[in-house]
Amino acid sequence: MGMSDIVAEPLTDLQRRAKEAVAIADGRALPTWQRVLHSLQAFSGTQLTGLPPKINRAVEKHFVAVNRVLGKYELEKKEDYERMSETDLQEILNIVKDLATKITPAK
Repeated sequence: MGMSDIVAEPLTDLQRRAKEAVAIADGRALPTWQRVLHSLQAFSGTQLTGLPPKINRAVEKHFVAVNRVLGKYELEKKEDYERMSETDLQEILNIVKDLATKITPAK
């Protein structure tokens, strides 16, 4: 079994994760803090190795932007996201959606 058998093609996997994250971010069934948490979790385990350089830079730029917002808070457990400001939560959701537009081919 080759490495490509173990891990899906990195770009295809990233695009699938982005689509899932946007569906979560755009949903209204969960409170905003849970949408942020779950949309970020959709990217957990994302493999950057093997991505085209332009996509890799976009992902890194967006992850840095998310970390800049999260860095304002001490987040030790999932429930800590509930204490974040609505403005910061919305900013993260917007970053997630913007990333998805950068890595997903136009239809």
